Amino acid sequence: MGSDYQRIKISEVVDDLIVLEVTECHPDMAAVGWLLTGKTRDVDPATPWTAGPIPASMVSRARTFAAQLLTEYGDSDFKAAARRQSDEHENGHQADTFIADVALRALEPLARANDRGWLYCAMLAIRLADPALARGFQLGDAYVARACPNGEWYLD
Repeated sequence: MGSDYQRIKISEVVDDLIVLEVTECHPDMAAVGWLLTGKTRDVDPATPWTAGPIPASMVSRARTFAAQLLTEYGDSDFKAAARRQSDEHENGHQADTFIADVALRALEPLARANDRGWLYCAMLAIRLADPALARGFQLGDAYVARACPNGEWYLD
C-alpha cells in the first residue's frame, strides 16, 4: 500500500449513517486503538485492546478522524459541504459541524505494528449531522486513506 495508512470499505450507508471498515496497513501509523479507546502508549503493548465506548476526551479527535476518512473517499456531498464551509467561514471547516457521532462497533487486532502497539481492523459507525451529506457514498466501495489522529482535517 506504500504510504497509505488505512484501507477503507464502506459497509453500510443508511440515511445519516455511514459504517466504514477501517483496516490499518502502515506500521508507523498504528493509531486507531489509541485514538478510539483513549489509551495512551504507556499501556502494555503486548496486549491488544478491545472495543468499547470512545472516551469523552477523544470524541472531537474521533470526529475529525472520521471526517478525514470520509473526505479521502473522493467526490461526495460531504466533501463539497466541507469545502463550502471552509471558503465561507473564517474558522474554516470543523468536523463537529458535519459529524454528529462516531461509535466503535468492533476492534480486531491484526498484527503487531511496532514496539508501541498493534494494527487493527475497526468498524466505525459515523452518524452525519445531515442525511444529505451521505449522498455520493456507495455501499461496498473500497479506497485507501491517509488519516492521522492529530486533530487536523485536510480537504485535499
